[in-house]
Amino acid sequence: MSDTSGAKPGASHLQFVADAQQSGALASSTPVVVTSVGAGPWLRERSRKLALGVSSRADAVGVRDQESYDHLRGLGVPAEKLVLGADVALLTPEYLDFASTRTGKLGFQFDVSAFEDVQSNPELPEIVQTLGAYAHKRRKDVILIRNGRARSEIAPAAPGAELLSYTALEDFLPRLAGMRALFTSHLHLAITSYSQRIPTFSLYVREKTRRFYEQIGHPERAIDLRVATVKDLKRFLAAAEKARWTDADEAALSRLKAEAKALVVLAT
Repeated sequence: MSDTSGAKPGASHLQFVADAQQSGALASSTPVVVTSVGAGPWLRERSRKLALGVSSRADAVGVRDQESYDHLRGLGVPAEKLVLGADVALLTPEYLDFASTRTGKLGFQFDVSAFEDVQSNPELPEIVQTLGAYAHKRRKDVILIRNGRARSEIAPAAPGAELLSYTALEDFLPRLAGMRALFTSHLHLAITSYSQRIPTFSLYVREKTRRFYEQIGHPERAIDLRVATVKDLKRFLAAAEKARWTDADEAALSRLKAEAKALVVLAT
């Protein structure tokens, strides 16, 4: 429900819904529920109109965080249509049956070359180089992850390191769940790992990631990549090496899972 979700800000996934409605593929009598979404901010006025149009067509809209709720209310979406919850990806262990492949390694996902708006950070080249050098030095203790079929962009700097590219959930999830900590630029790898009780850290490419870290009680583990420094990266890497799942983490996860279930109910 935003236009900042992909590599090129300004694109909106809502266009598919709007096109289906306009073409008649989505009949006026068809029940529509939108759930587990983040909303806003919007870069283009057209995106704001799409978000309002889809919300108006929907019978209910389930949002995954307070800021998303506030953004939609600011557009004029009625409060009685909105349900505040948490991302349903937090329920991965409950809905998908798989056994963890326990390695105890550190996971790294940092594929940011396509994100044009973060390239203005003057420290980005050194951040990439520093992460590559870290992975090279510890290549027996890391897994280089790609949220897609291609190889990790870190892989050339760390030949011999274990690689994990997304092809199918049944292959990807068991290995992801077996890590001891994760460093990632992308939101849903952080959410899915957190659902497996894996401590996560992010130099993030999209601000919606910040919202998630605030939800879990760890705002200090997320920094906008547009302003992040090499010092920030080194601090996160040192913290990831020592991170442990705590009672406070367990309490936060339990609360968020309950909130996520409220958004699943909308679609049933």
